[in-house]
Amino acid sequence: MKALVTGATGFIGSHLVEHLVRQGDQVRCLVRSTSRIDWLRKLDVEIIVGDFFRLETLKEALQDIAAVYHAAGVTKARDKRDYWKGNVDATRRFLEATVRFGHSVKRFVHVSSQAAVGPSMNDSPVDETSPLNPVDVYGRSKKEAEKVCREFLDKLPITIIRPVAVYGPRDRDTFSFFKLVHYGLLPIVGSESKRVALIHVQDLVEGIVLAATNDRAIGETYFLGNDTCPTWKDLFSIATQIAGKNVKKWVIPNFSIYVVAAVAEPLSYITGEPAVFSFEKAKELAQQDWSCDVSKSKRELGFAARIPLLEGMRETLEWYRKERWLK
Repeated sequence: MKALVTGATGFIGSHLVEHLVRQGDQVRCLVRSTSRIDWLRKLDVEIIVGDFFRLETLKEALQDIAAVYHAAGVTKARDKRDYWKGNVDATRRFLEATVRFGHSVKRFVHVSSQAAVGPSMNDSPVDETSPLNPVDVYGRSKKEAEKVCREFLDKLPITIIRPVAVYGPRDRDTFSFFKLVHYGLLPIVGSESKRVALIHVQDLVEGIVLAATNDRAIGETYFLGNDTCPTWKDLFSIATQIAGKNVKKWVIPNFSIYVVAAVAEPLSYITGEPAVFSFEKAKELAQQDWSCDVSKSKRELGFAARIPLLEGMRETLEWYRKERWLK
């Protein structure tokens, strides 16, 4: 199968490209001119430099493509406009181009996020029937991108995937967690009883490909995650096992993270880079329950996450150490 992957230089996208190459697919990657292609250099892939607002490169990228994996998106930005441009406007432009030029496309998989739905509000895990109540701008932009995808269901065979929080080698969003564990510290915001759904990136990309190759998935939406959802108490136990040293637990109240964000966000306007820790991130961390029900993906796709959390966390920490992200 000939596949096109957007966001191929990113965390999820680069692992997805590797998985597709391993299974023998021909892979084309649409990358921005400013993107680093470190993870793609040794792979037998075709690279097209362009973006979602250049029609000529989209036409070239979509030629003779059977499966489209839209993994590109903005996860950090300084204002709402950047989230909307990268997640909503870009998705609309890409879908319009796929309708116009992707005549050979048999499947279009859109990688969304659990953030589009938001946390559980009634002590029950969210599922595909839950109302969409995102708590931050990122989540609202992913919700709107899903809405755009549904506008094209009569024109394209689209499947929407909602990953829970993803971790694994190369990830910069969860790197701060592993960095703190490496140095023997684990801050816990609010309460040890808070839950957060997690999935290893290798399990995620396998689920994404399952969705692209199962006809039952056309027009459907799926959460991808583990069967169980750990509490922060569970994560502290795992941290003590993988760190190789004593880990100090530090429970801090919810309001403290907003104080940190109040300092970090103004600095982002000085540096010109999105804040590593922002009010938007604080809103996510303040929530009590990010659990979700993955029974639909198990039932309809035959999906099952296979990497135990302890094993995946240990492998990820060792990767950061080996690659000298941690010293």
